[in-house]
Amino acid sequence: MTDQALIVKRRVRFRQVHVHQQVADTAHALCHGLYDDLMRNDVLWAEWKHQNPGLSAKGLENLFVARNMSKCIPIARATLATMLNGPYDEAFKTRVHEALCLDATLMRGRGRSPIQ
Repeated sequence: MTDQALIVKRRVRFRQVHVHQQVADTAHALCHGLYDDLMRNDVLWAEWKHQNPGLSAKGLENLFVARNMSKCIPIARATLATMLNGPYDEAFKTRVHEALCLDATLMRGRGRSPIQ
């Protein structure tokens, strides 16, 4: 493990989330995309860099993803659900459907919805 990775691990309290791996992978990719979009703004980039001195560009991105990935999980679920209506092959849709069904069974650690 590199020094940068050690710094990121010490500085971030990782939140444990209960999601299917495919949902987590999708949320991870979405969070990286969000970082790319946000950090195109020079003011945001400068402030993020100022808040986290000593980290490389990759370290800053990893820190952002670690802190915000859990916020992208609902978006990942919605994205995967939307893909079920897309022009994808049936095998892919079956895998996505199975992942979403299994994800729905992972209730431990999730907050209650207002409807319950």
